[in-house]
Amino acid sequence: MTAAGAPHTVLSVLRGAEAWLAKRGVDAPKRSAELLLGKVLGLDRLQLYLEHDRPLDEAERAAMRALIVRRGDGEPVAHLLGSWSFRGLELEVGPAVLVPRPETEELVDVALERLGEVPVDVPPDRAPAALDLGTGSGAIAIALAVERPGLRVLATDVSRNALAVARSNAAGHGVLDRG
Repeated sequence: MTAAGAPHTVLSVLRGAEAWLAKRGVDAPKRSAELLLGKVLGLDRLQLYLEHDRPLDEAERAAMRALIVRRGDGEPVAHLLGSWSFRGLELEVGPAVLVPRPETEELVDVALERLGEVPVDVPPDRAPAALDLGTGSGAIAIALAVERPGLRVLATDVSRNALAVARSNAAGHGVLDRG
C-alpha cells in the first residue's frame, strides 16, 4: 500500500523507481524504470501506461525492487534485461559483452553504404566478406549478415565468453554459418 493506503500501481511504482534512480544519478531514470517494470510484468512500455492503474502484488514489487537496486548500483539496464535491440535485432547481452550503442548502428550504416548491394548468387568462395574484430555480442557482424544475405562475415574476439554470446546471437538470427 502507498502512504495513503492505496495499492501500489504500475504508475506509482514507475514514479517511485524513477525518482529513486534519479537521486542516484542514473542516466535516463524514467526509461530505466519503464524497461525494468516491463520486464517484471511482461509488458512493453506502451502497455505499462495503458495499464497504469493495475495493482502490483508483493512478488512483482520485490522483483522490481531487486532490479532497481542493481540499476542504482550502476549495472546497465541491458544487462538487467538480458537483451538489447540493435537495428531491430534482439541480441543477448550480459557482463561478457558491451551493450551495443546507437553510434555502432551508424557504423553499420556506413559499412552497408560502402558495401552496396551484395549479390546472393555468388559462390561462397567468391562472395564479398566482412571481418568484425572484437565482436562482443556480434551486433555488427549479425546486422551485416542479416542485411546483406550474400555477404560472408567472420566475427572474432579474444574473449571466449563474448564469442559464446555472439555465437548464440548469430544462431538466433539464422546467420551462424555465414563465415
